[in-house]
Amino acid sequence: MRPNRYPYSGKKKKQSTKKQIAELKQDIALTKSLIPQVRSELIHLISK
Repeated sequence: MRPNRYPYSGKKKKQSTKKQIAELKQDIALTKSLIPQVRSELIHLISK
């Protein structure tokens, strides 16, 4: 793995577009999987 910073300047390297897209897709998938669980918990709390 390459470091996130350039060795001498300390500046962060820019993230590649493909890597950004892949991370966003993972975030979306995780959010989609959590929605039904949170929804059922809310329904349960409201019905008390």
